[in-house]
Amino acid sequence: MELKTTYLRQFIIFFTVCLVFLFSAQRTLAANGAITVSPHTGNYETNQIFNIGIGIDGGGTPFNAAKATVSISSGLSVQDVTIGDCDFAFVKTPTQADPSFAGVILGGSSNACTVYTLALKAISSGTVGITLLDTAVTSYKGAVKIPLSAQYGKYTITGAAAPVVSAIPSPIEVPALGTGGIKLYDIHFTLPLPKNIPPSELKVVLDPKLPQERTAVPALVPGNPDSATVTFEKVPEGVHTIATFHNEKSISKQIINVSGNNKNLAFGVSAKKPTPSWIWYLIAVAIFICLGILGIFLYRRHHISQS
Repeated sequence: MELKTTYLRQFIIFFTVCLVFLFSAQRTLAANGAITVSPHTGNYETNQIFNIGIGIDGGGTPFNAAKATVSISSGLSVQDVTIGDCDFAFVKTPTQADPSFAGVILGGSSNACTVYTLALKAISSGTVGITLLDTAVTSYKGAVKIPLSAQYGKYTITGAAAPVVSAIPSPIEVPALGTGGIKLYDIHFTLPLPKNIPPSELKVVLDPKLPQERTAVPALVPGNPDSATVTFEKVPEGVHTIATFHNEKSISKQIINVSGNNKNLAFGVSAKKPTPSWIWYLIAVAIFICLGILGIFLYRRHHISQS
């Protein structure tokens, strides 16, 4: 009986270790989350273009909504906005003219993700920065605001001032008015080209499966063979979906809210990253280990009972 008790204790210990191992990838609940600027410091020269990412970390708490007013120093010019992997449906869509955002993850949540990446051009020397104001991140369960730590970006620019060349066509043009006084916008949409697929084999669809559906074939971005772009003109104010297809298979989908005082809305999407296969191998190995331990325990228990 004492031997059986010993094996039972060993099994309980091993099984507990297995459970801890299986779920160790889950983030421990932390006190604060953050909306981050990465990198938050750096030294650059005028005319140089560098990338920064705006990310969200729930601090261990899954979230499904976030917002921030993003203010950028006049010494920096936004050349490109590439939407990241948060899978937000945007209530306030980040664009080159205004990278502020508000988004909701429909039917899901995230622990940490990148909202978007900015390509910034340094146009004057001195200390410049990115400030995040009116920030909020809402938890997936209970819709509670997660406490946030303060984040910002601060960069040192050296060299002679550079001329401002904006990547946004006619950045101060006011939206035209359509039927019923509805504002009309031009959407300049950029997407990464899947490997070995030319732009001619892709189609970008505005509002797929709706009566107002529009389709366009993207063209290569000048000087960038890895990206393509498409423009949809006179898009009415409101919520729209932009989807990209290859051989009728969807490879990207983005929900945006078209609004504001700038006729031209320019942004892009990033390539989706598949779940690393090693995670599934790790989980499978852990399960086999636990099953092996359970089998050994049951075998020894049966062997002892026969003795």
